[in-house]
Amino acid sequence: MEWTKIIIDLIKAVAWPSTVVFLAILFRREISSSFDKIKTAKFPGVELEMGREIEELARNSIDPKNKSILTLSADFTDKLPSTQPMSGATLVYAARRKLEEQMVKLAQASFSYQYESAKNIPEVLKKLESEKVITKSLNQKAMALLKVLDELSDQEQIPEKVIVEINGIASHLAAQMHYITISRRLRHDFESSLLWHFSPKMNELNKRDYNEKFHFWSAIAASAPDFDYSYEVFVEAAQIINEQNTKRESKKYSNIYIPTVAEYISILQFRLSELQRYMDEYNQQKSEKWIWPKEWGDISWNGPIVRFGGYNQAMFEHHRTTTAIDYYSKLKDNSAL
Repeated sequence: MEWTKIIIDLIKAVAWPSTVVFLAILFRREISSSFDKIKTAKFPGVELEMGREIEELARNSIDPKNKSILTLSADFTDKLPSTQPMSGATLVYAARRKLEEQMVKLAQASFSYQYESAKNIPEVLKKLESEKVITKSLNQKAMALLKVLDELSDQEQIPEKVIVEINGIASHLAAQMHYITISRRLRHDFESSLLWHFSPKMNELNKRDYNEKFHFWSAIAASAPDFDYSYEVFVEAAQIINEQNTKRESKKYSNIYIPTVAEYISILQFRLSELQRYMDEYNQQKSEKWIWPKEWGDISWNGPIVRFGGYNQAMFEHHRTTTAIDYYSKLKDNSAL
């Protein structure tokens, strides 16, 4: 019996809490490290070989009204707000939409899919795996969750606790696909946008002293929203493109400069100051273009600080930039990067 079919059989055999616990075990790495040692789990009609600690989990989670049903731990569920159960249709719409929308975006970033050709989600996932865009494991987990959601769609009401777990899993899988999506988009930008192309010949042609490092600093400062301010995404994408670049016979442009974490924080701090200047001068109709630091030397390009959205977008990006600075500063202090 295929493991995805086990999920369907289990849902048909037991009540809601068991469905949640099985999903928690199936996706235990994504939900909590407390499941790492689980090896054996028994449910009505189904036995899963997973570990000793499941016995204690089951003992502490037995519903007194039905001893064959596992429930979520009291420590977790007691903290959840008490609300009215939601319909199955609402659950399926929220969780499935979250996951499928990200699948379509990933397919579009990978294969230039139009919306109509990306409606067959199983085929999209199959192609993403076959082209090594996603792993076999990610494909299997996504398909398993979609099948579970199909089963749940028949139910009129679903407890809040189940909704929390299901949407948590969907969010985690969607986040993994979003990471891959922005990484692939950034790699495309590296290849196609002149902003990321630095050639030593620019100095000869323009008789200027452009600094390669600071040219890339300026590009990162302007493009950070495109890769969600993720240093990890930038490094991964740049390394892939640089590796491809070294294999080419004709090397017209320099490799993408990869800043250190400390340098990346400095770039974001400059970006933050420019966003603040933009907002301070918004009603004064002053220049909306970047004012590059003198220590960066000559920068060969310029453009708008905020591409669209005006003041409101600047305020939003100011918040995102601040959050990124705080995050990477803490990682740097903790020597995590």
